[in-house]
Amino acid sequence: MLKWTSTGGSECRNLLVSAAPICDHAGKVSGAVGVFQDVTDFKEVQRELRRAHDELELRVVMRTQELAEVNVELRALSHEERKQTPTGRDSIPGQPGPELSRLTSKR
Repeated sequence: MLKWTSTGGSECRNLLVSAAPICDHAGKVSGAVGVFQDVTDFKEVQRELRRAHDELELRVVMRTQELAEVNVELRALSHEERKQTPTGRDSIPGQPGPELSRLTSKR
């Protein structure tokens, strides 16, 4: 990879360079051929993709932490409700009590 800056110095480009020797019939190197490919746009897209990936990873970590905190709260409330009601439930079987309903509806 080669970085090239124009003569005016205003623009820097990323160039991928490939070169190979040209040999005569005896196998002696008589020249060379080179190819320069401008990969500046590709490198910028790569950087943007990396930034988006990193941001998404951070959002996943934050959301996982939020869910873990809510899970702790739910367990604590569930435990409290079990201690307060004989069946461990509100008057409607299969439905969360008022405290659990309050917690789950706020998110």
